[in-house]
Amino acid sequence: MPLLGRFEDGEVGPLVDYWRQSASPGAVEALALMNKQIDVRHVLPAIRVPTLLLHGSEDAIVPIEVARYLAGQIPGAELVEISGARAVPDRSLGVGRLGGGRA
Repeated sequence: MPLLGRFEDGEVGPLVDYWRQSASPGAVEALALMNKQIDVRHVLPAIRVPTLLLHGSEDAIVPIEVARYLAGQIPGAELVEISGARAVPDRSLGVGRLGGGRA
């Protein structure tokens, strides 16, 4: 799988614009690599607070199987799979802006 997932042609432009407004190219790459190296599997069974996981079924960056794994390892966790939701910011919905306002 590519470093940041697979996207349809129309999704790449908005995602690149979002990153350009958020961080330098080097910072985006460093964050993506760092996130791929984090391994918290050994502490998941120790979580003892109510845990709700929300995950889009069409997320191209983190596969739904990852969320299912997390839910299975955290005692009492609940997973809500949001049908059709993706990880690409949607400016028309105001996602990706501080305060959640419209773009």
